[in-house]
Amino acid sequence: MIKYIYVTPITSSLSPNIHNTNAFLIYEFDSNVLKKIFYDLQLYDKGCILTTKDQNIFPLVSGKQYNELPISIEKILNFKYIDDVVTYNDVLKREKWLITRLQSKYTNRFYYMFQPYNEAYLSTTSYQYKFVIISCLAVLINILIIFIISIYNSKPVNKIHTELYLEKEKNISLTGILESNKTVVSELYIRKLIEGSFQTQDEVDEIINVLNLPYYDTKYQVLYIEANYIDDTEHGLIITNEQDNTIKNIIKLYFPDTGYIFKPSKKVFVTLLASSRQTSLQKAISQNKQIFKMMHIRLLNEYIWISGGFSLFTNNISEIWKFYESAKNAKSITTSQNYVICDGDYSYTNDVYYYPEILALQLTGFISTGNKEKVNEIFNIIEKENIVNRSLAPAQRQYLLADLRNTLFKKCNQIKQTLKYQDEKLKNLDLVSKQFQRESSLIVLKAIALELCNFCIAETGTNSIISEIKDYINDNYNNPDLCLKKISQEFNISENYFSFLFKKETNEKFSAYLERLRMSKAKELVLEHDCNISQLYEKVGYNNATSFRRVFKKTYGVSPKQMKEANNG
Repeated sequence: MIKYIYVTPITSSLSPNIHNTNAFLIYEFDSNVLKKIFYDLQLYDKGCILTTKDQNIFPLVSGKQYNELPISIEKILNFKYIDDVVTYNDVLKREKWLITRLQSKYTNRFYYMFQPYNEAYLSTTSYQYKFVIISCLAVLINILIIFIISIYNSKPVNKIHTELYLEKEKNISLTGILESNKTVVSELYIRKLIEGSFQTQDEVDEIINVLNLPYYDTKYQVLYIEANYIDDTEHGLIITNEQDNTIKNIIKLYFPDTGYIFKPSKKVFVTLLASSRQTSLQKAISQNKQIFKMMHIRLLNEYIWISGGFSLFTNNISEIWKFYESAKNAKSITTSQNYVICDGDYSYTNDVYYYPEILALQLTGFISTGNKEKVNEIFNIIEKENIVNRSLAPAQRQYLLADLRNTLFKKCNQIKQTLKYQDEKLKNLDLVSKQFQRESSLIVLKAIALELCNFCIAETGTNSIISEIKDYINDNYNNPDLCLKKISQEFNISENYFSFLFKKETNEKFSAYLERLRMSKAKELVLEHDCNISQLYEKVGYNNATSFRRVFKKTYGVSPKQMKEANNG
């Protein structure tokens, strides 16, 4: 058994009561006990653990093959330790040592561990390999997990990407469709504006906004053009599509102010011209007529003959429809020598009265909406054109009054049909109808028209035509053909205006109102009548059972069959 002897003098640091003695303490250590203390330190047989004090060496634990310390105590103390570690190469014995130093926090002594350098580092090689393998496996597992998660998470991302791509393609397609139909939309709105087929100022404002028409400091004029194709022998009556496009392009080239053109009929082109309000009336008319003559000469090179009529100017966009007819009248008296005429350049004839079909349609439309202001305006136009400008002969005046009376009489009968369940209003309408028995005059007919407006306005101030339409819908909800177009035709009102008016008065879209009504009737049939479920959709105005069941379930949360079974208990 190996024993270690440790001798230390007794000083005041060990015992405060002892002073200036020469006594010593001797400790005996069993090497096996020390090894148990340092059992987890690997010395690789040749190594050892020692401590030093006062240039003395005190070995604590050594390996089996330990002979002697390979280095002097001076070198041990004088080495430059880096992180308490240093290497020593014994050239003579061809040995390399790894020296590790540790200072005790209790005694402040340094302890040194000597290990064969190669064996100490080689012993960690297996751990290094294991660490590398484990690290690689961890990396691979992480990569695999990331890959799996990426695939899993990429599904919704790919779905969103696909949807975005399809939406983008759809938008591109819609943009293309809108661009291709831009001309059609423009023609539709310019037609509504020039023909006066709008009902309210809101519609006019929408048209101005869509067409981007300058409103302030601008006045407008209507140009009515009729074109014929000519060859070496005769004037033709047909304008081909290619020539049609040629005419449109040249009109836009010479009159680029608005660029909006529509065709009320074959060979006819109508456009809206804009001029600054600062330009005098005569100068603006003269300039436009001169430009038309240049355009006329240009189209002759394409073997196309055009003649045109200009209206006068107006500052009010909503009154443009009045000037359309004057431009058309100016065109009607053009000749081959005088192929462009402006309203005001000619005297009116007194053998033809002025009451075009478009004016009759506008009159009935304004009565339907109860617009007394516009009805007054229509009668002022009729009076100005026929009494002031034309000084009609008595016979022609009677023909005019007869046509005007027929328009109002038809409208009166139409209103009577819508009031079939309102006895009080029917009595009042009969009083108005008796006015037709009186001798006709513009004053009498105007009074009748204004009275008819009253029947189209509810006492609350809301438009009674919507009440009439709702009654009509309640009576015809089971008709699959019931739609905006059918109601517009039935009540002589434009689809756009009807949609606007219905939403304004009911705070609900027409389609939503009709669907809600049909579903209410369907529920009533399911719960209160012995109705065949398979044929139920036909009774409430649907074309097929699939659409009906889908809407029914969306409304009530159950199918018609489930509702019936739950009701029967």
